[in-house]
Amino acid sequence: MHPAAHRQGLRDRVVTDRGVLEVTDGGLVLVGTAPGVTAAEITAATDAALTLAEPLDEGPKEPKEQQ
Repeated sequence: MHPAAHRQGLRDRVVTDRGVLEVTDGGLVLVGTAPGVTAAEITAATDAALTLAEPLDEGPKEPKEQQ
């Protein structure tokens, strides 16, 4: 993260179809998962080491059906 952005409280995030990762000085932090996706599934599918946020926003357990 650019130092000026850090001073302003801005965060770098990576948003995928499976979850949301925050880029920190200490590495990637999994902050949320998509409905129906577990943190274990994301960790298994990612080559980079991930830290799990406390609390982790796991969203609804099952995807909502479209009407």
